[in-house]
Amino acid sequence: MKFIASAFLFSAVIASVSAAPLRLSRRAVDPALVPDLGLQAGLNPTGTGDCDGIPNAQGVPIKIPCTCPPDRETFINVSTLAFWRNYMLIYLLFIYIKSNFRP
Repeated sequence: MKFIASAFLFSAVIASVSAAPLRLSRRAVDPALVPDLGLQAGLNPTGTGDCDGIPNAQGVPIKIPCTCPPDRETFINVSTLAFWRNYMLIYLLFIYIKSNFRP
């Protein structure tokens, strides 16, 4: 019984979402919404691939990979790409469910 109720609720949500108009336009993440990461990559390397990061509560820097954090443009580009990949995956899942589970 719980499965039927869950399936009905899930179907109702999908039907309401799929009824909304779809506007697919590729936009980048707004750079004003991305905070400054506050560190430079490669700060005080130890020679083993790790560098100093943000200090912990005792004031000792936490070790992070020397490639972290990425520069701001790379971070924004990767964030935009990840957003659109997930968006398209969810959209394709809705299409699949809509086409295969008609009442």
